[in-house]
Amino acid sequence: NTRFMIVPKKWMVAASLALITTFGVWTIKSLYYPSHEAIYETYFQVDRNTIYPVVRGESIKTIEFRAFVAYEAHNYYKAINLFNSVKNSDETHIIYYKALCFLALDKTGEAINLLNNVAINNKLDNTSVSLKEKANWYLAMAYLKNNETAKAVARLSIIENNPDSNFKKQEAKEVLNYLK
Repeated sequence: NTRFMIVPKKWMVAASLALITTFGVWTIKSLYYPSHEAIYETYFQVDRNTIYPVVRGESIKTIEFRAFVAYEAHNYYKAINLFNSVKNSDETHIIYYKALCFLALDKTGEAINLLNNVAINNKLDNTSVSLKEKANWYLAMAYLKNNETAKAVARLSIIENNPDSNFKKQEAKEVLNYLK
């Protein structure tokens, strides 16, 4: 009289095979299909300041200039406060860089709201058109961070299918291959 029931060998073999198969599938999936977080960490990089380049030796003249100095120094909380304080805080480039600050601080909800404003804006000048293209990339990254795969795929498809844009087109194709 033992307390344990004897398990037939065929059930032990079946359980072992199921365990090995599960472990194998999990290993292969993690190697070839990285998680959203891993994709985000690989592909996210804060955009460089192309609107208001900061040059050494230049004195701080305006709040907008100070905001971009803070942005380039990766002092994103200060940059956000300064971007909120500028007179033209509703301009596309201010909204865009403020959104990138939020994204760098892992505040994806705020970043998504701001980037959507840039991405859907149809009244843009030449500089803002390139920011609109970039906003789609960063929206895709924010959606990945939030595990919103369908929305990320939609934004990446916009980038991939836009013949006029070259910004992050190759990266968009790579990320789409992971997500599809």
